Amino acid sequence: YDTASSYSNIGSAYYCLRQYDKAIEYCSKSLAITRATLGENHSSMATSYNNIGMVYHARGQYDKAIEYHTKSLANRQAKQAMGDAEHHPDTAISYNNIGLAYNALGQYGNAINYFTKSLAIKQATLGEQHPSMAPSYSNLSSAYRAQGQHDKAVEYHSKFIQAIMHQPFTAIAYE
Repeated sequence: YDTASSYSNIGSAYYCLRQYDKAIEYCSKSLAITRATLGENHSSMATSYNNIGMVYHARGQYDKAIEYHTKSLANRQAKQAMGDAEHHPDTAISYNNIGLAYNALGQYGNAINYFTKSLAIKQATLGEQHPSMAPSYSNLSSAYRAQGQHDKAVEYHSKFIQAIMHQPFTAIAYE
């Protein structure tokens, strides 16, 4: 499995360098090794699928991003039998990423649906003061604004502002 992790790290580096073909190549190698060593139902598969979905999103291939994020979500939901995966922050990440892809495709109703599911999980598991609440509110505001529902956009943007107002700011001293 260490080889899979190494390939994943290389894929992430290529992602950061915006070398998406190389990122997909290495993330796919990681996925194949993870599948062979740990099995299709291991939770690491969800991370591998998510990483590939992120690369496809960055390439503007939103349908492929949805395909891989949906696989990630399905893996996470399969864990419900072993715990409450539906209310796990990782499940919220999958919902959010699917929402981002639908938002990019201009399918705002679908985006709002997935963003709302993500937000509900975050509220239940992390609480209103958690730092990840701000991007969730911003995503919903953006989708509602694009859909022309300006009252809802203002509502969620106001929540976004409140959320960032409660974030701790760290001062860094340089010598």
